[in-house]
Amino acid sequence: MSLPKPSFLSVHVIGTNGKGSVSTKISYALEKAGYKVGLFTSPHLDCITERIQINRKPIEKNHLEGLFKSAPSMESFFSQSFFIAFNYFQYHSVDFVVWEAGIGARLDPIRLVDPFLTVITSLGFDHTQILGPTLEKIAREKGALFTKDLVISRQALTSTIVTLALERKANVAVAETDEKDYQASNTYTALKAVEFFRKKGIIPFCMEFKEFYSILPKGRFEEVKEGIILDVAHNPQGLEALILKCREKYAEGGTLLLGGYRDKDLVLMVKKHHSYFEKILVWDGGKKNLRMYPKEELKEQLEKLTSRSIGLVQDLDLEHYLGEEKRGLLLITGGFAIVREARERLRGLLNP
Repeated sequence: MSLPKPSFLSVHVIGTNGKGSVSTKISYALEKAGYKVGLFTSPHLDCITERIQINRKPIEKNHLEGLFKSAPSMESFFSQSFFIAFNYFQYHSVDFVVWEAGIGARLDPIRLVDPFLTVITSLGFDHTQILGPTLEKIAREKGALFTKDLVISRQALTSTIVTLALERKANVAVAETDEKDYQASNTYTALKAVEFFRKKGIIPFCMEFKEFYSILPKGRFEEVKEGIILDVAHNPQGLEALILKCREKYAEGGTLLLGGYRDKDLVLMVKKHHSYFEKILVWDGGKKNLRMYPKEELKEQLEKLTSRSIGLVQDLDLEHYLGEEKRGLLLITGGFAIVREARERLRGLLNP
């Protein structure tokens, strides 16, 4: 795939977890400074149009459908989406585009645009069948696109990442992290990016932490009603951070409703934290998804490791949770597919 020289400046956001949140925060800050800002992110929750936005407004659905029909065929849906997004942003003369990497970076379509700034949010085990089974291999995949200016979260500051940065003689700014609050870590990382733009004279102000913290995509510690939290965490690192945050807010625990993908190590994470939950239920969604753990298989795996009874959810019925004032925590998590369906069910119950 060849592309014309872009008329905009690009920001690459790469990492294992936190990419969507950090991308959204950076695009918000640039927009607040008066720029026209494209945002390319994935996956989506409510609608595919969320993946391509200008000033955080998604592309029109009928427009996107037309672009897909006229776009050339490519090796993957993601590559085709990137191609469409690039041309959409060019056509609308945006000033900046924040590109969230899909998997890794070395083979990701975002490699086709040179970044003004690269941000790495975190490092952890995910997509190991593609990126490799060790943190060093994963770091090399994600660090393959490092350029002159880098923001690196402290959590991602491994020896391999440092070596790659030194090899490229990069200017590195390190962002602090908060072990108890992953969204605070994402906010610190995005603030370092804003600091870079301030030094370049692009953003004339500082962002207040409280305001920046509140800027989030959907499905990130989304409390749709008191005690009912939806989160798209789907790998051990993300789920660990999520449950630590739940423990901070809901010390008494509650119910975990879990689904997830076969290639994620959900079982070991639940083994570590199962005692926090009074009840654990598994669900594989109401729609067929071959990547998902069948609920019967996930139940069996969890019961082997935890020696406790795991419930099966045949159909996600949340009415009884919404009908009582206090039930403790209900955490629905395991990935975008699970949270997407939960949001659909809750939308009718919360907004009749």
